[in-house]
Amino acid sequence: MTWICFVLVTAVVMFIGSTATVEGAGGLLVFVVLGAAAISFALVWLGAPIAWLVGRWMGNVPGVLPHVTVFWLLGAVTSGIALLLLSSVTGAAQGADQAGPVLAAAAVCGVCSAVGRGSVFVSEWRYARRRRRRELPSTSS
Repeated sequence: MTWICFVLVTAVVMFIGSTATVEGAGGLLVFVVLGAAAISFALVWLGAPIAWLVGRWMGNVPGVLPHVTVFWLLGAVTSGIALLLLSSVTGAAQGADQAGPVLAAAAVCGVCSAVGRGSVFVSEWRYARRRRRRELPSTSS
């Protein structure tokens, strides 16, 4: 869910950005979205063991908000580091202040991580509700 959220957000942002600035940037849009999807797919799988450990560590913490907040922070920090490394390797950080865009992108990536964690809670709630319905005795007997 984290990855799907990120790809959708990237596609929307790139589409809006390409239509607002340059006409005929559709090819670039597809290239950037596919590149971001591939990189984020790898990062999600590399980060999965860390997310699993954090989830286990927070197993006894009650409430949804602390879990979602920690996963937002985890996604924001790890993606911020990855974005800073990527911008320094590609030279995008030269000649321009990249702190604002990197922090904004990291915050959005954190939101995608929080959406992924939130989807787990929703899935667990739905499963528990279906299970309770099956366990209820029928009144027609």
